[in-house]
Amino acid sequence: MVMDIIPSVFKFHIALVVLARIDAGKLLLHQKIEILKADLLPNLYSPLRDDYPNGAILPISKILEYSVSSSDAVGCEVMLRLIGGPKAVEDFFVKNNIEDVSIKFNEAEQQANWDLQFQNWTTPKQQMPPW
Repeated sequence: MVMDIIPSVFKFHIALVVLARIDAGKLLLHQKIEILKADLLPNLYSPLRDDYPNGAILPISKILEYSVSSSDAVGCEVMLRLIGGPKAVEDFFVKNNIEDVSIKFNEAEQQANWDLQFQNWTTPKQQMPPW
């Protein structure tokens, strides 16, 4: 049985920042990132952790695929660490005149405190700039 998972808006925003850094030449899509066993947090939804229970070295493209296509929380945490955390995501959107976005907490913080997830939000009212 195949389960369709809708990626969270939070993960989409992180992916946009990662891809913008790739476009700027600061990261490479095929760049390998080491994911340690310690990174595989047990209480987060993670097909990546299921596939690589001892950690792995994966290209950014594969981690993005897990994060967005499978709504993988561990992949999201890895990407957040790579780009500088939630503030780096929010700053990217503010810098690009997208104001209806608030990214304050990572996956682990949200899982530890249910109410924190509501401080990460966006709205469909915001129009994207023509990058």
